[in-house]
Amino acid sequence: MKLIFLFFTFLFLPFTENVGTHEFHVSKCEIDYNTSENALQITLHIFLDDLELSMQEQGAEKQFLCTEKELENAETVYFEYLKENFQVQLNNGDIADYQWVGKEISNDLAAVWTYLEVPNVKDLSDISVKNTVLMDVHDDQKNIVQIKGGGARGYFLLQRGKEKQSVSF
Repeated sequence: MKLIFLFFTFLFLPFTENVGTHEFHVSKCEIDYNTSENALQITLHIFLDDLELSMQEQGAEKQFLCTEKELENAETVYFEYLKENFQVQLNNGDIADYQWVGKEISNDLAAVWTYLEVPNVKDLSDISVKNTVLMDVHDDQKNIVQIKGGGARGYFLLQRGKEKQSVSF
């Protein structure tokens, strides 16, 4: 019996080494153009461990996002991080001034869902998205962006060297 226990211990030991980490460095973003509300509704899904590391790399202290230890100004620090690393440009004009709607932890407790909105969007002809979220932490970081609404759909993959892309309506 002891031999069987040792066999399984050594068999599964390599798999327990990385518990709590993930091999894929991907964030997801969905931008919905809600024509009835004349607004862009933005949802971001970002892994918390990478986000905390990236914010620290850019000068912030650890925020403990989505935990009971979350710092008092954590949402403000996180929102400033997004303003620096996630930009939306409408109709080849200025960078959109999106508003904070909120955040919540994912069901698996590994990521944060973040909700933003750009109000008063009329006559949308194109959207450009620049997403450098987490690219300072991982060389292989990929940021998936999906845009839909107003009769158009766009889907693209952003990565280092290709941080910005556009879709026309």
